[in-house]
Amino acid sequence: SIAVLPFSTLDQHSGQHLLASGLLHDLTVRLARTRWLFVTARASAEHFRDQGSDPAAIGRSLGVRYLLHGSVIRSAKRFRLTVILTDTEQGREIWAERFDRKIDDLFAVQDEISDLIVAAVESEIDLKERQRALLRPLASLDAWSAYHRANDCLYRFSPEAHEQAEHLFQLAARADPASSRIFAGLSFLHWQRAFFETAGDRDAEIARAAEYGQRSISLDPFDPQAHWVLGRTALLTGNLDLAVDELSAAVDLNPNFAKGHFSLGYGNLFRAVSADVIDSATKARRISPYDPMSFAYLSLFAEACALTGEYHDAVTWAKRAARQRNAHYHIIAVAAWCHQAAGDHEAALGYAAEVRRRRPDYSRAEFFRAYPYEDPHRSLIDDTFRQLGI
Repeated sequence: SIAVLPFSTLDQHSGQHLLASGLLHDLTVRLARTRWLFVTARASAEHFRDQGSDPAAIGRSLGVRYLLHGSVIRSAKRFRLTVILTDTEQGREIWAERFDRKIDDLFAVQDEISDLIVAAVESEIDLKERQRALLRPLASLDAWSAYHRANDCLYRFSPEAHEQAEHLFQLAARADPASSRIFAGLSFLHWQRAFFETAGDRDAEIARAAEYGQRSISLDPFDPQAHWVLGRTALLTGNLDLAVDELSAAVDLNPNFAKGHFSLGYGNLFRAVSADVIDSATKARRISPYDPMSFAYLSLFAEACALTGEYHDAVTWAKRAARQRNAHYHIIAVAAWCHQAAGDHEAALGYAAEVRRRRPDYSRAEFFRAYPYEDPHRSLIDDTFRQLGI
């Protein structure tokens, strides 16, 4: 839960008050679109225009865990905005940023800054809630805490972690059976089992991912997470048009949904529609630079560059993706074919050897089940794998 307090203005410039009021409205509306945050109504937050009050006291009065507040100062054609995110329960600032901008187009500047702030606030609160959940004893977990602990397990990409995640998601679902987000998490869990082929019956896992995705969307058709998991599931079945439709709906519902932008980029890349792929990857990275899925964002850059002939950029991004702490074996395979396409055969062989070490029976067929590229991209990638003995 969060409240966006009115921004204090440090002089009497009329344009400054207009900007402060516009930002307050924009941030309140955009945060409310996340679906998983309870956002205090603007009218209630207006009562705390004097920000000299103790954040803990404001949090108790409004019944919120987090406060977003700050100040605006304007000088001629420039302004400076300082924004702070405070944890009211701990009484400390957990994120702060300063924005210096020219006022050439007030609406464009306001949109840009609002996007950056909302993206940062979502990421910081999500990380903070995950950390909070990990500190709670298992016996005392509520639905929210169990959900966040399950998500933490998902990004370890192992069968054991998947088992833990399923137990925690089911615990959360029993505590809150009306939560769209929990069933979206269960859908993503089964998607991962299908993607990594760890459960034996890939088709059954895809079916369960779709089933939980449909349940999620039936509980809340406006939840971007629900559309995201349905889109991801459609990617695994090769239904790329449906996937792009669902992923587009996810980012339309929440333009600050990093995983939505990244997945939409892959949907277009698989269809050989590469015009918007770099834009999608850039948005995902800008919105959530420290995302647990950052290795995949980097890999998307690499693949898009390699398939458009920008080989120097492709190997740069591929190396960065492969170095990420939790990069899985498919990411290493991407680094192998990107380097081979770029003509660096020695480096490509090294990555291919690493793939075999992690996944001894890895094959081209497995790669294309996870990454359903269409021609002409599919043929190019297939040829590079053949050259590497995969």
